[in-house]
Amino acid sequence: MSKTPRVRKLADPALFEELVDAWSSLGGRYRIPERIDVLKKQHKRPKVCRLVGCASGGRDVVAKRSNSAAVEPMLYEHVLATVPGTPHCHGIVPDSDGGRCWTFLEHVDGEPYAANVAEHRALIAR
Repeated sequence: MSKTPRVRKLADPALFEELVDAWSSLGGRYRIPERIDVLKKQHKRPKVCRLVGCASGGRDVVAKRSNSAAVEPMLYEHVLATVPGTPHCHGIVPDSDGGRCWTFLEHVDGEPYAANVAEHRALIAR
């Protein structure tokens, strides 16, 4: 018997719906997230969220909101996609206000990069 994951919505149903709609618009065989965790806010608005269990194999995805004209989303989609070891970019979707977008990236576990750690700088320099 297959068990359906229990979906736990955010306190902000509009944000949950916006992220699920944007994620679903990428096509593919993706699932509705089990939950969405807000990881970082900017000016009281969610800027980085984790969509739990929605990628293939039940993996998590990170959604980053940025200005549609920003360079970062294009770097993930076109430049970093060719660099081994960088998070896979699932796609970029304009958000509901039209001036911003959501970039959906593979969630990577591990220790965050710290510029003051010599080992981290050495790995980046490779």
